[in-house]
Amino acid sequence: MLLKYVICEVFPHKQEAFSFHQTSWSDLSQMSGFLGQVGGWDIFKANKAHIISLWENKEQYQSFMENDHDAIYDHSNQAESIATIAVDLFTISVPIHGLSDDPSAFLHKSSYIRIALSFIKPFKQASFTEKQKHLWNPEMAATKAMISGAFGESCKTDLHFITVTGWTSEYEHESYQLNLLPSLKAQAKTRDDIESIERAAFLPVEDWTVTPTFLY
Repeated sequence: MLLKYVICEVFPHKQEAFSFHQTSWSDLSQMSGFLGQVGGWDIFKANKAHIISLWENKEQYQSFMENDHDAIYDHSNQAESIATIAVDLFTISVPIHGLSDDPSAFLHKSSYIRIALSFIKPFKQASFTEKQKHLWNPEMAATKAMISGAFGESCKTDLHFITVTGWTSEYEHESYQLNLLPSLKAQAKTRDDIESIERAAFLPVEDWTVTPTFLY
């Protein structure tokens, strides 16, 4: 799978326009290889939008970019509300299973989505990935509050990883952070592998969610 992560800084007082134009991306539902999209406003910064989509593979995503993306973007008139935009692609190597065995379920069923961007020390990629598989994923699944998620490596550099998880509620994620996260960090010895980490979270906006037609 391929994950696309978009961060938009929206001009002040343009949030409503951006949100309205985001609904134009509903045309994605018919694209070959598209698995779903979700987005929302950063819980700490009112004019920062996060958008995440999943694709079956890079080839189908590239076909969409070459043949369909520009027409949807131009039709949306969204550019006028965006101050800055950052896009990154990640190859998903480890699906994260929780309440659902479908790793894309978090796109459609979450009430709260958490993102961690980890910058890994050289030669620590394998160690970091193994801990994700055998420590973090099982423990998050055991909370019975994590729906599913995805873990993968940036297509730009092999030292940049993303972990995205969807949760039943913000409260349940806070409970996980308070009661379980400290001991997991100690077990994982995160400082051995991670150079730095950036975290973000958002509450999904229903009108921004795009579900592929095969799920209807």
